[in-house]
Amino acid sequence: MPVTRIVTTAVLLMLAAAIAPTASAAPCAKIPRVRPIDHACLPAGRSPARIPVYRGEGPGDYVEIAYVDSYSCLERDEETVKAQLEDLDANARAAGADGLIRLKQLAIKKTGFVNNPRTPFPSVQQGETKYYFFRAVAIKYKPGGRQRPR
Repeated sequence: MPVTRIVTTAVLLMLAAAIAPTASAAPCAKIPRVRPIDHACLPAGRSPARIPVYRGEGPGDYVEIAYVDSYSCLERDEETVKAQLEDLDANARAAGADGLIRLKQLAIKKTGFVNNPRTPFPSVQQGETKYYFFRAVAIKYKPGGRQRPR
């Protein structure tokens, strides 16, 4: 009898753990780096094979659906930038975007412990670190308002 009770309790705890995160989160908030603008879940539809990215405003008649961020990183070399843009593209696809507008590279300043280069042994000092990431606005074209990317 005690073994049955332990198994039953374990099964109930696993079910509760599986249900708890899905019950508290909104269905459109599954990816943390995609923040809906109007806080309403829109039908995702299918994103195009290649999502066009514009530094300014995009062509055509569209609706802004979400702010999309890439991951942040210390480096700004060509390989890292390419990987961040691919991550931004994947997050835009997850939001169901047809395009990205107002692309910007932003920096986050963090204050805390950094390496102290003035000592011959490993030590730390107070300092600032900058992390770089990309942010864009995901758009969905209105029916009949879609234009081909330039």
